Amino acid sequence: MAMASTDSADEKSIALQDLTPEQSEKTKSYSVVEGSGYNIMVGFSEQYIVPFALRLGATNPQIAILSSVPTFLGSMSQVIGARLSEKFTSRKNVVASLALIQGILLIPLFLIPFLTRSMVVLTALFSLHMVLSNMCAPAWNSMMGDLVLDKERASYFARRNKSLITALFFSILAAGLILHFFEGLNIWAGFGVLFSISFFGRMISWVYLSKHFDPPRRFHSANPLPFREFIKNIKGNAFGKFALFRISIAFSAMIAVPFFSVYMLKNLGFSYIQYSLVLLAPMIVKAFTSTYWGAYSARLGNRNIMYVSALLVAIIPLIWALAGFFFESNALIIFLLVLLAEIISGFAWGGFELTTFNYMLDASEKQDRARLFAYFNVLFGSAVLVGGLLSSFLVGYFAAIQIGVGAIMAVFFISFVLRFFSVVSFLPRVPEVENHPHVNEGKLFVEMVITRPLGFVVHNTLSTLTFIEHEMIQAGEKTTRVIKKGLSKNKK
Repeated sequence: MAMASTDSADEKSIALQDLTPEQSEKTKSYSVVEGSGYNIMVGFSEQYIVPFALRLGATNPQIAILSSVPTFLGSMSQVIGARLSEKFTSRKNVVASLALIQGILLIPLFLIPFLTRSMVVLTALFSLHMVLSNMCAPAWNSMMGDLVLDKERASYFARRNKSLITALFFSILAAGLILHFFEGLNIWAGFGVLFSISFFGRMISWVYLSKHFDPPRRFHSANPLPFREFIKNIKGNAFGKFALFRISIAFSAMIAVPFFSVYMLKNLGFSYIQYSLVLLAPMIVKAFTSTYWGAYSARLGNRNIMYVSALLVAIIPLIWALAGFFFESNALIIFLLVLLAEIISGFAWGGFELTTFNYMLDASEKQDRARLFAYFNVLFGSAVLVGGLLSSFLVGYFAAIQIGVGAIMAVFFISFVLRFFSVVSFLPRVPEVENHPHVNEGKLFVEMVITRPLGFVVHNTLSTLTFIEHEMIQAGEKTTRVIKKGLSKNKK
């Protein structure tokens, strides 16, 4: 679908009018299907790109580069995406065109095992994939932001996200089962099936993007903020202070992130089914705890809840490191501990992602939001790149000097230290932009992470046991009555 900077007179006149309620409802319905198709693509390709690379013979440093370079280039491309969104009249055409190209470029992945097993080629293809995906984001965010009214935004995206999470859940699970089935036959055929389904998922997404009705733009920035000015004043406003904190967490996290999959598949020898279950655990927890975090952030403020969830995010690699150090030789226990770590990860990142996104919305003006988000993503991607390159160096260095705990265990511990340092050093400088009282973060952490979840579990467990006991008593009394009735009949 071609992108044109000029439209016909009729199209311009339509673009200047608000959409009819029917057009708005259709587009919102189309967006649910489109997003589900997109998540099918993600579940069958992006989530299994590291296992694919490992099968091709990638080393640990190469995995770190594969995990960081595409993310960095994708984040940088959002600036280009923001300019495309501002330049072209039809934001729908921008998004749909990029989605079509991205889908087509999934096809070469099928051929890599047979033509070349070069990590350079795989990294280049995956980088282009991420660039196209990120270039869509500003135009899509702008279009859907104008389409969905503020008063219905929370409810609509909650419903949409449920469908998207469901699609992603079954995609990851199905992909793991497919690879498990092909493990003993032809693993390349298995990956071929995954990438084929991923391609069709993106084509579904493209078809329904093409059906969207593009609403008129509601907000324009008369004086767009240059990137240089954004960087110059980054410490002088709430959004900038938040950006510094968030990119420090991204950098710290990226020290460990590339090696979670490597550790599971290479060091622990997890099957693809086990791997898919570990991937799914945090997604399920995120889905079920979003309302928990949302309710508290609305009452106590995003900044306070961000502090609690960030502390929990910092602890995650420490759990992995301790589990691996003490229980790596016990297959069952290490699997259960890794699963537990990812359940905690889903709980922590669910609260952190919710509150950080809400904080970004609160700390930015509507007319500048697209550019501020794009600038933030440039910094975010840069932090991911530097963190990934550093992790690549560290894991190679630790492997060379043969430290006692293992190279991957060492980078997990370093990630923990850097995450914790980011929380205690940068987050206190981030102000609350809403009118919420200051709270004791330590007490709030204990309450939200331990006391209330534990109380919830205990309450529901006791309620369940009470219900079972009541039902057993009822069943026992009913049985007793039947027996007595039978005995009385026999006497007669």
